[in-house]
Amino acid sequence: MRRSSGVGLFLIFLLTLGFSGCGGQGSSTTSKAVPATVTLAPSSISLEKGAVLQVSVTVLDKDGKQIFSPVPTYASSNTAAVTVSNGGLLCAGTWDSLTTPIVCTPAAANGTSNLTATVGSITSNTVVVSVHDHVDNIALAAVPPLVGCKSQTQTQVYQATAYSAGVDVTAFVGAFTWSVADTSVATITNTGPSTSPALDANQALLTAANSGQTSVNASISGTNSLPATFTTCSPATISIHVKDAADTSFSIATAATKQLAADVVDTAGITITGLTLTWNTSQPAVATVDSTGLAKGVAPGVAVITASCTPPTCNTGISQAVYSNPVTATITGTATTTTVYATNTTAPASGSLGV
Repeated sequence: MRRSSGVGLFLIFLLTLGFSGCGGQGSSTTSKAVPATVTLAPSSISLEKGAVLQVSVTVLDKDGKQIFSPVPTYASSNTAAVTVSNGGLLCAGTWDSLTTPIVCTPAAANGTSNLTATVGSITSNTVVVSVHDHVDNIALAAVPPLVGCKSQTQTQVYQATAYSAGVDVTAFVGAFTWSVADTSVATITNTGPSTSPALDANQALLTAANSGQTSVNASISGTNSLPATFTTCSPATISIHVKDAADTSFSIATAATKQLAADVVDTAGITITGLTLTWNTSQPAVATVDSTGLAKGVAPGVAVITASCTPPTCNTGISQAVYSNPVTATITGTATTTTVYATNTTAPASGSLGV
């Protein structure tokens, strides 16, 4: 009887715990994240007929936190050019199945399609997909033609033309990818399509940086162009002097310093700034000079300091160095006298005079 009472009390205790966890203040609910933005990538796509590509979708809530569970619904505005599987696999043509895609039948004609992804009530950015014949050649040209060089900060437009078996297919391939071999000489500041500045999908805007020569390349659908050449004007003159003065000579004591400056003008008559110049001294034991043009006295005497634009740190890609005028540095003070004693313990040869 006592055992039955104990079991009964234990069951009542468990039931009490169950009720307290199922309602009232003890209950809890799980809130579901709501999509706020849907981003489809890449932002532009160029595919040869019959090619496939996996796209990606990023979903964020209102706090910018990524949501991983939603399954997007994809839409193509031109299914004759592009179909997309339920899993986001593009076909430049027509899939045999949207659920289990295996065979992509190439599109019959060149064309474009606007691709979007939707999660709930939120639709992504529109990605333009360009479908075209195989590109086997890309030609580059400066527009207008580049004669000579560009001075620092000046710009130049380059234009790419895509060919398939000798036929110009530029209008069907979409935006090109651009690169510069040496970004110290020139940088890509904008690519088309763009309205400010006005650039077509096959154009890029380059800005001259430091003196030298580099190559420009464009690519589309895995095909690279032959390189085009871009030249930033070289220095014509390098004039060095004492900073904040026109002096080309100076005197300082041992351990004192003097800051030098360089005025650089390029071959087009435009002033250049920010070049990496090489500074030299004719007598390092008398005066030194660092990479910024700071001269320092070491010992009494005279030294000649010069600066130069020397490859590969300056005039990159051009086998030409440009040298400055000389600046004379006089280090004052009394030179230390060194006395040298010489002895000879070897007896002079017979018939000679000893020293």
